[in-house]
Amino acid sequence: MKTITNTPRSAALFLVLAAGVAFASAALAQSSDKPATAPAAAPAAAPGTQPITITPVSGPPPAVRAAQPGAAQPGQPGQPGAAGAAQPGQPAQPKPFQLPERMQPPPPPPPFVKPAIPAHKATDSDVLAVTRLISGSFKAAAAGDQPARVLHGATIAVEGLDNATYFEITREDSPMTAYRQGIWHVYKQSLPGGEQTLVLRVFDFDKFGTGFGQSVTGLWLVPEYFPAVKLDQLRAIQDIPLKKTGDAFEGTSSLTPTVIGGATIFTSAIKLDKAGVSWQDKGFDAAGKQVFGAAAPDAFAPYTPAIKFTKNDETGLVVIDLREGAAAEAPAADGSELYIHYTGWTAADGNSFDSSRERDPLKMMLPGQLIAGWNVGMPGIKLGGYRKLVIPGGLGYGTRGNPRAKIPPMATLIFETECVFHKLPEKGTEAGKQLEAKPLTAPADVAK
Repeated sequence: MKTITNTPRSAALFLVLAAGVAFASAALAQSSDKPATAPAAAPAAAPGTQPITITPVSGPPPAVRAAQPGAAQPGQPGQPGAAGAAQPGQPAQPKPFQLPERMQPPPPPPPFVKPAIPAHKATDSDVLAVTRLISGSFKAAAAGDQPARVLHGATIAVEGLDNATYFEITREDSPMTAYRQGIWHVYKQSLPGGEQTLVLRVFDFDKFGTGFGQSVTGLWLVPEYFPAVKLDQLRAIQDIPLKKTGDAFEGTSSLTPTVIGGATIFTSAIKLDKAGVSWQDKGFDAAGKQVFGAAAPDAFAPYTPAIKFTKNDETGLVVIDLREGAAAEAPAADGSELYIHYTGWTAADGNSFDSSRERDPLKMMLPGQLIAGWNVGMPGIKLGGYRKLVIPGGLGYGTRGNPRAKIPPMATLIFETECVFHKLPEKGTEAGKQLEAKPLTAPADVAK
């Protein structure tokens, strides 16, 4: 059997994550009924380490004298008895010892604010009709060597647009990898002479770089947790004029320049009605030969996906099982040994700050000793499972962030994780007895 070992870099990340949980745990430990002036608790020592006690080498501080009415107070600037000031016939008193700023416990994170579910603000009846038709989940049946494909559309908030629909297309057997995604925006364009045309505009995420699209794959399930997007961060790539016939809308875009798949131009055709979404892309090379796109449109019919997910609106943690893993496999529980491949992004910009994909996977034991979002989010994963985590700042690196990894304070993080090895606790051990007494039966239990 192949032995999996952690490289120094992987071990270093483990220490970074473990250090982060100390700060996050300290922040989460701040009870809401404590006075606002109560000092922040020091972070708990990580398992296997001893807490460090720092004492002043110059002896205990001077005793605090009771205040007398009208008398100067000890330590008051400009008055005899100020800290460090020499008194007649007495040596100077040492200043109170204070930890360096980098060793001070971080301030507690602000309470998590549950995001509002995005809604379209457009009032035009045709615009609203189209946006409703492109929202939801749709499936195109397998044909020949073409596997079954799924299309998801969900309303998200985009600053600068009155309505925006995030869309992604994946293979049904690979929901963790989108081969087409972006933003749809429906609006009415006024033309010279006063005529109006209904337009479906298509945006992509090119301005974010390659990481953003992968980081948000699957977030159509929880559109209120989709990262904040501004209009100037998107790139418009197509306009598809739509004509209305009864309750249906259809149109074809003009030829658009491209370099994808050896094509020099491409065009898209779409039809929307109660039967679903028909969509066809065609790319042509300089000789006019079609080099990508199917011969006939993909007919996506409405369907209900079986992807399991949980969201905790009190903490902000989101757990999505894009691939649940083998049905016969037991879910991870306390005492489990896991090897996890992962990639992490900062949600705001899709920046990938770390990945294990080009090295050995991360080894962890449950209960976890990593950042709080991992500790809570990983129980219940199965061997072969592919899980996405959306971790708010309070369950990540908190108010300090992680400067080495370029993670800002209170940054929301997105991780995709894959369980490549899982060993349950041995029977007869304390962890094994607990698992037998109360087994974890479903991934949905992890966020409760």
